[in-house]
Formats: sequence, structure tokens, C-alpha cells
Amino acid sequence: MHTWFAEVDDRAVGLASVVLHDLPPRPEEERTLVGHLLHVWVDPAHRRLGIGRALTTACLAAGPELGVRAFSLHATEDGRPLYEQLGFEPVPTWMERPGPPPQGR
Repeated sequence: MHTWFAEVDDRAVGLASVVLHDLPPRPEEERTLVGHLLHVWVDPAHRRLGIGRALTTACLAAGPELGVRAFSLHATEDGRPLYEQLGFEPVPTWMERPGPPPQGR
């Protein structure tokens, strides 16, 4: 996992992380790594100042160095406009199924 932090007056006010997933290559793309953005967070008192954009942009800028072929994320409704401005698009083919509950519960 790779993590970026934003600080104001030596205090952490935001962070964003990228986890790399190794997937099979595609016929049109030999790179196998997909970066999943997660933990994109900004302290409520510091929101709407561009910190989330700067953190996300830093993650995306690291893509070539990390060898990432694409990025993915799960967006909140509040975060969706920012991610769309940065080039993310909804993928309607995505499906998910929750796993079974943990043993003993």
C-alpha cells in the first residue's frame, strides 16, 4: 500500500492510499497492476480547500512509476463530482457479492 498525507501546522488533515492488485494482462494491455484508491479522507474543518483533489492527484501521478494500467475506487456521493472531474467514470458492469459472515457470529 502507498499512502500520501496532507499536513497543516504539523497536523495530519488528510490522507489517500493506493493498493495495487495484480490482474491478468489483457490483449490490448500488458501491464497487470490496477491501483485501487481507498482511505481518501480530509478532516471536516479542512474540506473544500483542494486537499482531497491534491491527494488524489498525487496518487494518480504515481501511476506510471508504479506501473498501473488503471485506477478504481468506490465513491461516496460527496466525492463523486471530484473523481469525475479527475477522469473517473462509472462502470455499470461492476458487480459485487458479499461473502459469508465470519465464523462464530
